[in-house]
Amino acid sequence: MLNVETTAPNRLHLNLKGRMDANAMTIGLDALVEQAAQMENARVLYTVEGDFEVPTPGALLIELPRLPRLFALLHRFERCAVVAPQAWVRQVAEAEGHLLPGLEIKAFTPDDREAAERWLEASDG
Repeated sequence: MLNVETTAPNRLHLNLKGRMDANAMTIGLDALVEQAAQMENARVLYTVEGDFEVPTPGALLIELPRLPRLFALLHRFERCAVVAPQAWVRQVAEAEGHLLPGLEIKAFTPDDREAAERWLEASDG
C-alpha cells in the first residue's frame, strides 16, 4: 500500500508497506499526482516499511502509463529523504537521485529518521 499525506503546504509524506497490487498502485499514484499538483519546491519524506515487497506485475502495469504524469511532477520536488530498513532500497533511491536532475535524494535507515527530517528542513545539502 502507498499512503500519501500532505503534512504542510510544500511537504508530502509517502509511506510504502506490504505488496502493492494494481488497485493500491492506482489509489496511491492518483493521490500523489493530486496532492503534488500545486506544490513548488516540495520536500518529501518517503518511508518504506520493513514488510515492503516488490509490487505485483499488475501494479507495475498500472504505473507504466502514468510515468509521463509522474515525470512531469518532478520539477515540483526539491528534496526527498528515503527512510528504509532495506539496504537495496536505499541504494536504488540514491542512484535515482543521480539520474533525476533538480531532485536531491538522500537515503537513511529507520534509526536515522530524525536526521532525515533535519536534512529535509535544511536550506542547503
